[in-house]
Amino acid sequence: EPTEYLVVTHDKFEFRIPVVDYAFNENDIWVRVLDGVARVGISDYMQQKLTDISYFEPPKMEAAVDQFGELGSVESAKAVFEIISPVSGTVVGVNPAVIETPGLINEDPYGSGWLVEIKLADFRQDQTLLVDAAAYAEVVKRKAAEE
Repeated sequence: EPTEYLVVTHDKFEFRIPVVDYAFNENDIWVRVLDGVARVGISDYMQQKLTDISYFEPPKMEAAVDQFGELGSVESAKAVFEIISPVSGTVVGVNPAVIETPGLINEDPYGSGWLVEIKLADFRQDQTLLVDAAAYAEVVKRKAAEE
């Protein structure tokens, strides 16, 4: 669980972005790496934009995925959102709690609402196309202002 956040405020909305151990792609997906395995989920910004998430379609276990490849999708009353992988590797875990209760993504996007775990292929290479919390905060500011 993250303990320190940057907060981006836009109108009446606040979007939390974990500062330590998280990286982001510009597709609003986060990644946290521990011992060669990446845990992946949707950012607070995107879960608020989607609102009530009602379904998670996970990728197949042991599926190979490329960075920016599809990792399943989530559905809400507003939209279907494709999960764009922040890293390359092999799917080694899917969060059963989120399959059972997709609303966990809305309740705790960086904790119990994680989606998928991926055994990394080449994180050093993948990192070049990821951003840290401060850079992602700028992305969120820009996207929120454009809406």
